[in-house]
Amino acid sequence: MQKKMDEQRIKEITTTAEKEDSNQRILKIVIIIFVAFVLVGTSVFFIFMFIGFSEETPQNQSSTNSTESVVKNTSDNKTETNEEPSTKQNITIKENCTENWNCTNWTNCTNGVQNRACTDLNECGTKESIPNLTRKCCSWVCEEWSECYPDDFQFRNCIKPSKCEGVELGKPPTKQFCNYSESFPCEDTDPENNLTEAGTVTDKNNIKWEDNCFNETTLIEFSCDIDGSAKSEQQTCLYACEDGECINQTG
Repeated sequence: MQKKMDEQRIKEITTTAEKEDSNQRILKIVIIIFVAFVLVGTSVFFIFMFIGFSEETPQNQSSTNSTESVVKNTSDNKTETNEEPSTKQNITIKENCTENWNCTNWTNCTNGVQNRACTDLNECGTKESIPNLTRKCCSWVCEEWSECYPDDFQFRNCIKPSKCEGVELGKPPTKQFCNYSESFPCEDTDPENNLTEAGTVTDKNNIKWEDNCFNETTLIEFSCDIDGSAKSEQQTCLYACEDGECINQTG
């Protein structure tokens, strides 16, 4: 009797242990399935995210490029519209036309550069053979003109440049005509030097010189010299000298 009870007890214990083992196996399987499901779901989620990002990026780039292209084209059109439309409309290119350029003289050499303007007389509308409009140059260094000499000429010195990287211009003139008398203004109220008329000379320095009597019969007559100064001459009166003029003898 006792033996049967022990066997039954052992059997219950064994059954209980088997049930616990079975429950543990089921729990492990459930945990493994859950973990696998989570891993698979996560992987699938990231895969779809990656695919969606890859598809959107080209579209965004395409949209951006398209927008930039539209903006650029609009800007280009505006630029072309603002670039001298009247000039583009007025230029007509002639076929079988030979350019014939006529140029002005070169300007003075300024800061080592000369300029000129050229015009195509045939109005071909092309510039294939247009001459140079600018060039480097070297000019002589000249002093100021001198005063005007009695021979109606004035002079200056010019120094040739020591080094020249462009066109060496010819030596400028060092002598030119001038009006000597106009350079030194002088006024005489008696330009005819009439001995019987007292006169006054105003020289180039604005100094006045009046005709006067040196003695009873000698007249000092003033006149303008060629250099604008006042010059004097002694004149002998036939009768007498009074108040800067000769007196004629009466009756």
